[in-house]
Amino acid sequence: MALAIVFLIGMSVVVLFIESSISVKHGLKDINKTAGNSSVECRASDQTLIKITDPCGPCSAAEQKALPPCRETGFRERVQCGFSNGSVKDIYRSCPKLDWLEEQHFYVFEAIAAISGLTGYGMVMLRQKRLDKKLLEKVHKQIASGV
Repeated sequence: MALAIVFLIGMSVVVLFIESSISVKHGLKDINKTAGNSSVECRASDQTLIKITDPCGPCSAAEQKALPPCRETGFRERVQCGFSNGSVKDIYRSCPKLDWLEEQHFYVFEAIAAISGLTGYGMVMLRQKRLDKKLLEKVHKQIASGV
């Protein structure tokens, strides 16, 4: 049984590496990147990006209900957009899920599953030793009373 558990954990890790290398696209909305990484257009045609002020990160439960960009993917980033009249405004926009965050969640899950499995195994072994000791004492009492 322990061998089967080790095999399943190994298969989970292999699947993780295969999925991260394939990088499946989820059909998320395009972010409209231009040639440079730092030059990204804002959504409206009269807006241009000045800079990304807050990197892509997960939205809280309240933000997922309140902010439209969070409803799309569950992730958002804050950008500073400049308008044609010279004004600057901070806006949120949707961004794709972060691969490193998904991998981190997977490893945390695997660690919790391993810890709970080892804890359960330890408790079963402890209980088994106690029951074996009680059985041995019972057998000794029966032998002692019979002689």
